[in-house]
Amino acid sequence: MGEGYERIYKQVTAYAKRDGVLIAMNPGSIQIEQRKKALYFLLPHLEMLFVNKEEAQILSGETSTEVHRLAGALYKYGSKHIIITDGKNGAYEYGGRELRFCPIFPGKLVEATGAGDSFASGYLGALMHGLSCSEGLRWGAVNSSSVVGHVGPTKGLLSATEIRKRLKAKPSFKVKTV
Repeated sequence: MGEGYERIYKQVTAYAKRDGVLIAMNPGSIQIEQRKKALYFLLPHLEMLFVNKEEAQILSGETSTEVHRLAGALYKYGSKHIIITDGKNGAYEYGGRELRFCPIFPGKLVEATGAGDSFASGYLGALMHGLSCSEGLRWGAVNSSSVVGHVGPTKGLLSATEIRKRLKAKPSFKVKTV
């Protein structure tokens, strides 16, 4: 989002409250670096906040690189679920009780463009199919693994059927509580 995103945040919040819509967000680097009040105003209204580890540090103001500290600090801002991706080290989800970890799904890396967005879309796809946050981590990892095997942010995006097929082929691919 470019200039004026603060107004859009307020409009989205009002719409969500009025119509009972859940909000998930992966803030852009500009919004994170600027750390404006409008972003922090939006955080308590989010069902899901998706950030990478470095973005988590900036948003939370934490100097620690320990994911459990970062997730806890971000959770205090009011989002219901904090999802932190950490590149080749996997991804984490925190919903106030347990920190869950999911490793990366096996695959070749060609280029990382779109890794975070494809992870978020896979995660949300699982939830839209009525699955758990743990399953969301797995779906996100599979979708992201496919996208980074191609050049560009959209080539390699998977359907729900394809994600299920890939997960079925790797029954040992699990999420664990850390």
